[in-house]
Amino acid sequence: MLSAGSSETPPEPEAPPALKKLFSSTHFQHDIRTYNSILAFTSMGAQIDHSVMHKTGPFTYRIHGQNAHRIGSLVPEPGRPPKFSQLYIFDTANEIQNRITTVKRTAKVGELDPKIVKELIETMDTYNCLTKIFRKARDIHETDSCQDFSIRLVGQSKCNRQYDMPQTDEIAGLIVGDFTEDMGERDVVVQHRSSGLQHISDMHPLFMTLQYPILFPYGLLGSDKDWHDSMSEASQFSSPRSLRCLFVLILVFCQVSEPKKLWDHSWQDMAEDVLMHQRRLLRFQALQLTPSELQHYTLIEIESLLQKFEKSLNEFTGMPLPNKAIMDEMKKKAMARHN
Repeated sequence: MLSAGSSETPPEPEAPPALKKLFSSTHFQHDIRTYNSILAFTSMGAQIDHSVMHKTGPFTYRIHGQNAHRIGSLVPEPGRPPKFSQLYIFDTANEIQNRITTVKRTAKVGELDPKIVKELIETMDTYNCLTKIFRKARDIHETDSCQDFSIRLVGQSKCNRQYDMPQTDEIAGLIVGDFTEDMGERDVVVQHRSSGLQHISDMHPLFMTLQYPILFPYGLLGSDKDWHDSMSEASQFSSPRSLRCLFVLILVFCQVSEPKKLWDHSWQDMAEDVLMHQRRLLRFQALQLTPSELQHYTLIEIESLLQKFEKSLNEFTGMPLPNKAIMDEMKKKAMARHN
């Protein structure tokens, strides 16, 4: 069992010095959500039910459908102020004030400290890989505002380890001129000028990084340590079937950066009852299964559970799929034994 030993995950990198210092500030802690919102690359989007917001009793915030993250064009339409990712590119000479004024319909505008905003911007410029890409786009825009360019947000991590400092081309790329490269299935291309908002899938590895830059100041793709620990802890007292259910719930409802690594960490615990079930199903107590065959049958069980949530294994980057060749071989063995 993999749970017999502890899973060693490299420690998360410490916050940049300036940000680490701010975390001890009472003012910053109180307004951290607002400071994060003025640095966010994406907006939150949802169909809000306003009919319940101004009634007596506790405040109620209700939406229809799912909450979503959205991103617009890289520069605003003529006459419109910049917002979200546009603030990294457009009119950056007035960036501090531009960011503060994006906070509207609240007294928070007067509460934000311009010195802290400046410090946060400098921290993002120094440490955040995404910011570096958007700043390159700014340089092009300031040199030639007519030059067409776009930014590609890569939909699949190439990092070998969870906490590798990503190279810029591993998470995003600046494209000058017409876009002609092959796109990955989950890549998002943010255009220089366009109307409307583009939806960022919750399966995109940058989904959280774009919305919560203060939590992910380096542009890292997020930590899966909690999910590894959850599976290891549950393996101490849960049945393999319960572990498979937990694995599926984590895939569907949590932000797993690297599902394949979580699978590699957990599959043996989830497969412990597979041999027993196959022996019972085939009425063949001498049956033995190879590791590949055990994985195959475990993946079939997980796929079945995922379909209850209208999901499939092929929607999760890097996850293996059931092996049809193994299934065909097992059928042949079963038929030969009964003949």
